[in-house]
Amino acid sequence: MVDLQGPNLCPVYDPLSALVYSASGADVKDVVVDGKVLMKDRKFTTLDPNEIMERVRRISSDICI
Repeated sequence: MVDLQGPNLCPVYDPLSALVYSASGADVKDVVVDGKVLMKDRKFTTLDPNEIMERVRRISSDICI
């Protein structure tokens, strides 16, 4: 679900055009996939962002020359 209240989306004359041309990932508020809530109020419900970032840091340090 997208928050249409941001300044980049106002005024909304055509919701579809606003989503395609003006919205970004930062406007996503909730994500539901196959009936499962993955993000609620911009917070992950099934993932730990700190754990993910730590894994990315470890992987990137192995890649860097």
